[in-house]
Amino acid sequence: MAEIAEIVGGRLDGISAQEARQARVTGTVEFDSRQVGPGGLFLALPGARVDGHDHARGAAEAGAVAVLAARPVGVPAIVVPPTAWHVPKYLRWNMIRTGLAQRCSPRRQRSRPRSPVGSRRGGYGSSGSRARRARRRQRT
Repeated sequence: MAEIAEIVGGRLDGISAQEARQARVTGTVEFDSRQVGPGGLFLALPGARVDGHDHARGAAEAGAVAVLAARPVGVPAIVVPPTAWHVPKYLRWNMIRTGLAQRCSPRRQRSRPRSPVGSRRGGYGSSGSRARRARRRQRT
């Protein structure tokens, strides 16, 4: 649990540092408190109608090792400052769309061409340019 707190940049609440080092998440990570089982980690996310922080105690009673929350919840928790979920919905969608577009860009997936691409049509020097390109291709 202490390792999770370090990774997400959170602080421990309701549990000592020594207990957190010994506590292990052996179950699933859930954001629905009804699905949490023994050894699980509950993500207390604010929703459109329900705030997950209100269900943290129920998740702990169901066996969750800890709760990942934006504020103290009265049970062992890793408190992480709220970030992206407080951004307006339309901005969140733009951030997600932009990130996906950058990761899935065909330009990033294409392999680099083996030789430089260039062409020249008509005018002075076109024969000489073709000859230079042909020699360059023979060398690679």
